Amino acid sequence: MKKNIFDIVDRIKKIGNFRTDKEVADALKITKTALSNHKTRRSIPYESLSTYCEHKEFSLDWLLTGEG
Repeated sequence: MKKNIFDIVDRIKKIGNFRTDKEVADALKITKTALSNHKTRRSIPYESLSTYCEHKEFSLDWLLTGEG
């Protein structure tokens, strides 16, 4: 499955019980503007996601692809 920043943000919202992108950005320890820029460029903040997954103890592969 293709990695998609919009799907990744949706998965974080689901597992974190977040409603807003600001809450997701805070969880990833990035600014809301940085998250918005990633969405605009359709880029993925791998380092922030990796750190978040390590802290929450779940699979980065699952977060990126929704599989596994």
